[in-house]
Amino acid sequence: PLGSVKRLGVSLLHGAPVGEVRRAELARVEAERRAQMERAFAESERERREELLATARTAFSDGDHDGALDRLGMLRLLEPDHAAAADLEREVLRDLARTQEASGDLASAILTLGRLTSDHPGDADARDHLERLRAQNAASAQRSRDLQDLYARGLDAFVAEELDDARDLFAEALALAPEDADIRAMLGRVDR
Repeated sequence: PLGSVKRLGVSLLHGAPVGEVRRAELARVEAERRAQMERAFAESERERREELLATARTAFSDGDHDGALDRLGMLRLLEPDHAAAADLEREVLRDLARTQEASGDLASAILTLGRLTSDHPGDADARDHLERLRAQNAASAQRSRDLQDLYARGLDAFVAEELDDARDLFAEALALAPEDADIRAMLGRVDR
């Protein structure tokens, strides 16, 4: 008779369980895929920034200040510390201010230089240019007030039939603004 036999078994694991291996492999593949997508996105963004800078340069060389500044603004949003964009923006704003000043639009030139000095506070040339234009604009505004005063006094003298005084006042006003057709016409009426 055989008696009862007790058996003892030992099992040894050779590696991780199959489910764990699958999960680890899926996580590795997913991480690899994510890294690949991040590299592709970073490359796409780099190309986009390069394209924005190139189109900004083209717009600037074509004289399109607004187009260049729009593209540079987008680029600076994507990469605020982009050195080439900051340099080109300074150049575009400086040229725009010169163009506005040359066309006689001092107010716009002052605003443009204000933006330039605000965005680039270390630009001493822009700061000096801004101060010079502000002084010139103030002098022009005073000249305009003086001109209006002379013209109004000339009209008053003309209405009062003080023609010598009117002639002197209109002549003085015409010396300040030789292109002013109204002053020239009034001076002509006084001389009739």
